[in-house]
Amino acid sequence: MRIVYHTKDRPGPYEKRIYLSTDIPDQDDVVITIKGMVHEAPIAKIRVEPKKFKVELVKTGRVMNLNILISNEGSEPLTITRIQNEKGTNTYFEAGKQGGLVIGAMGSTGFNLAFLANQASPFVQVIFIESNARNVLNGRYPIMIIGESAPNEVSNEKKL
Repeated sequence: MRIVYHTKDRPGPYEKRIYLSTDIPDQDDVVITIKGMVHEAPIAKIRVEPKKFKVELVKTGRVMNLNILISNEGSEPLTITRIQNEKGTNTYFEAGKQGGLVIGAMGSTGFNLAFLANQASPFVQVIFIESNARNVLNGRYPIMIIGESAPNEVSNEKKL
C-alpha cells in the first residue's frame, strides 16, 4: 500500500485519516491517522514600508526624496531588478545599469526614491518594485504616492 498526500502550496499543520476496510466478515475497519507539518518552500518574500506616501502642496518640478525600507522576510535572497512607475516612464532603479540590489534572507535595506512631482494636482502615482519575490503577483510590489502639486507653494512630506 502506498499513501500520497500532496502538500504543494499548503504550508502548515495537517491531519489526514485513511479508512481501510475489507469484505471479510466481522473484520473491523482500520483507521490510519497521519499528522505532520508542511514547511514553506524556500523563497524570497518582499515587504516595503511605507506602502503609501501622502505628500501635500508639492512644488511642481521638485524632486522629493522618499525613503523606503525594503525587507526580505523569506529564506532565500531577494533580488530587486527594477523600480519604476506604473507606466514605465520613470525608472528609479534598474539592476542592469546600476548593479543588482540583493537582500539576504531576513534582511532589509533602505532605498531613497527620488520622486519628481511633475503631475497636475491632485495626483496618484503607483510605483512597482520588481523582484524575484514569490509573495506578490508577477514579482511586482506596488507602493503609492498620493499628493497635490502647486507651482509656487511650500511643500510638506507625510507618511501614512
